[in-house]
Amino acid sequence: MKDEGASAAEEPAKPERKTFTVLPDDVQPFITVRDALNARTPPSTLYHYTGTAGLVGIIEGHALRLSHVGFLNDRSELSYAKEVISSVVDGWKREDTRIVAGLDQLAQMLPGMFDGVDVFVSCFCENGDLLSQWRGYSKGAGTYALGFSSSELRSPDTENESFALYPIIYDVDDQVRIVRDTISRGLRRYLLSIGGPPSVERELFTPIGLLVFALSVVGIMFKHGSFMAEREWRLIMVRRMEDGAPPIMFRTDRPWFPSPYTSVTFTRGTLPLTHVTCGPSPEPSLATRSVEMLLRTQGYEPVTVAESEIPLRW
Repeated sequence: MKDEGASAAEEPAKPERKTFTVLPDDVQPFITVRDALNARTPPSTLYHYTGTAGLVGIIEGHALRLSHVGFLNDRSELSYAKEVISSVVDGWKREDTRIVAGLDQLAQMLPGMFDGVDVFVSCFCENGDLLSQWRGYSKGAGTYALGFSSSELRSPDTENESFALYPIIYDVDDQVRIVRDTISRGLRRYLLSIGGPPSVERELFTPIGLLVFALSVVGIMFKHGSFMAEREWRLIMVRRMEDGAPPIMFRTDRPWFPSPYTSVTFTRGTLPLTHVTCGPSPEPSLATRSVEMLLRTQGYEPVTVAESEIPLRW
C-alpha cells in the first residue's frame, strides 16, 4: 500500500516566485535631469555677458531674455550632444539585444530631437571678468557682464514652473552616465507601455517620444571639455503650448534671419541684479558712468558697477 504522506513529503518544494515593484521614479526619464540639477551648487553670483543693446533691453525691460535652443550662436553644441547620445545608443544595441526595437526607435528620432521642441536658454558664467567672453561678445563694441543672485535664479519669484537653473556638464564620463541613466528609465517606461497624459494625443507623449524630449533637455547641458574654463550655467525653460505661456519675440541683430527668444519677468518687478562689470573699452570711465545712470533711472540701486581688470586693447 502506497504511503501518500511519505510521497507528499518527498515532493520537491516549488521555487519561490519573485515579484518586482516598479516605483514611479523608475520610469521617469526626467528624474535624471532633476538629479543633475541638484548635483552642484552655483556660486552666489552668476554673470550673463551681453552687448550694449542687450544691456539696455534687459535693464529697461526688467526681464531675462532666453534664446531658442535651435538658434544658439554655436551650432556645434547641439551636434556634440547628439554625438554623445548616439554613441551611447549604438553601444547599448550591442550590449543588450532584448531592447533593440526600442533603441532603434530612439535612434530614428535622435536626428530631429531638437526640432519642434520650444526650449529656451540663457547662459551664465561663474567668472564675471573672463577674456574669452569679452572677445566672444564684443563684436567691436561695448560688452558687459551682468551679475545676478544665483539663489534667486534657482528659485525664481515667477509663476513659470518649467524655468530652472542647470549646470553645464563638461566631463565625458559624466555625460555618458547621465545619458545611460536617462535612457534606462525611458526604456523601462517603453517596456511597460506607459505613455503620457491620456487626454493628449501627441508623439511627444509616447514612451520613446518622452525619452527623446528628456534627452533633448539633457543635451542642452552638455558642452565639449575645451570650454570648461567658462564654468557655465544655463537657465532652461520649456515653453508649454497653453494659455499664459510667455510670448515668442524676435531679435533682428542677426544678418540672415530673425532670431526667436522669450523672456521671463519676476513678480517683484525687477531683476535680482547685484553687479555689472564693464568690459574692456577705449573709454572705461564713460562706460561705467553710463551704466550707473542707466541703472539709477530704472531703480537698480545699489548695484556695484566696475571696470574689467583685463588689460585688453581693441
